[in-house]
Amino acid sequence: MPGQSIAHLHLAILESFRPSADIQKHHGSFVDMVQAVFDKAASVRNAGNATKVTLSWDTFNVLDGEYPLPMEIETGKYQGIVITGSTDNAYGDEPWKQTLVAFIQGLIAGEGQFKVPMLGICFGHQIIARACGVPSEQNPRGWELGPCSLQLTSVGQHVLQTDKTAIVLNQFHEDHVPTLPKGFVNLATTAPHTPVQVMISEDSRCLTVQGHPEITTAATSTLVDKYGHTMPIDTVCAAREQMALDPALEGVWLTDRLLSLFLRELPLPTQVQ
Repeated sequence: MPGQSIAHLHLAILESFRPSADIQKHHGSFVDMVQAVFDKAASVRNAGNATKVTLSWDTFNVLDGEYPLPMEIETGKYQGIVITGSTDNAYGDEPWKQTLVAFIQGLIAGEGQFKVPMLGICFGHQIIARACGVPSEQNPRGWELGPCSLQLTSVGQHVLQTDKTAIVLNQFHEDHVPTLPKGFVNLATTAPHTPVQVMISEDSRCLTVQGHPEITTAATSTLVDKYGHTMPIDTVCAAREQMALDPALEGVWLTDRLLSLFLRELPLPTQVQ
């Protein structure tokens, strides 16, 4: 439509993992994967009637102590912050993890309130929960691997603005967030295995997801090839069977809602009827 406004999102992405060269050769880094799924979601969105967006990114490698400056956040240079996934745990006491927790806590304005929109994926989901008072832990039910169906809660349907009852995402985790941090609401679950799959703060500014909207089935297969020897054989075999079926994933669909997160268009979870 002539004259329709276009919103530009300048996002900071905090890289918490460096994939091996063989993974990057075929699938790129986790930063590349995040940017690719956001580009796809923006392309779909821009072909429709929703608010159109353009994207730009600054990457910060938190393993090397790189972060946006406080003044850059305070002056609104970034419309949002993304924390990537990692094969590492989020509960260790390595200095870089403690620094990341402190950085996140500096963005908390109050219980369930954030100074800037924030997205956490997998490790990002877990480290944000830790910063909000709920450390992740090894899931006693073991690994969740490959394509999985997440059941949306009624609040999840409201916030994500959908009548879908479930969405399918790739999973690659042994740890989980055992309970909701104060000030957060649960949007999706794979209970009894992983009760907290997607959660959002009460101000709808911080959304985290245990699964991977950015990782394709091909990339998941490569990760299983590399790390499968550390996992129970029955879990690996079940995941390979699911991946062989090549189910339709809804990572791009979910990422469109993540664009709405950064546009500050998501409804509050407390507004559900």
